[in-house]
Amino acid sequence: MKIQLRPFWTDAELAEIYATPYDHTRWADHKDRMAWIIRTVRQLWPRTDAGLPMELAVADLSCGDAYIVRQLIEWGWVNTYELADIVPNAYTTLDGSIEDTLELLARPSGEPSFHLLICTETVEHVRDPESLLAGLRRIGGQLLLTTPIDEAATSIDNPEHYWSFTVEDMRGLLEDAGWKVEHFDRLSTFWYEYQLWWCS
Repeated sequence: MKIQLRPFWTDAELAEIYATPYDHTRWADHKDRMAWIIRTVRQLWPRTDAGLPMELAVADLSCGDAYIVRQLIEWGWVNTYELADIVPNAYTTLDGSIEDTLELLARPSGEPSFHLLICTETVEHVRDPESLLAGLRRIGGQLLLTTPIDEAATSIDNPEHYWSFTVEDMRGLLEDAGWKVEHFDRLSTFWYEYQLWWCS
């Protein structure tokens, strides 16, 4: 069962907390996490029958400095993309919170709008992780998700994080939202141990 780490912030408080634009190169463990995510994406990216990477429509709903999508664009693996985050920043293509953007990205037909959704270090920041994961299921064919493992069991007090999830918690939340787990991995860093899920 997920554990709530703190009360929810007001919109004004969130604006202060996220006032500084995210830059993944500021922290060694964030650089390690991004390198790990990129290695996993290279490994699991869908391929054509000839073994070539497919060009996909991608939405990164936790884009930060958009490093992951910028890398995919550089490789020529993305044909269309949208970028969102907890709060809009210089990289986002959509205004509003992540939860607000889900309806903007949904197709009236109910078919997935994107081949791949990237949701790294996000579910611990939102008020309703279950609704977010269910909403993502409606707009994406595949999901790449990361989050710290069992933050409640550590002495880390990150003011941005509302929730702590064990591996079992996250597996249950993903499956309850209709996702099928295709790949799981974990990464230990100086600060956090992270869990990574690739789902369809």
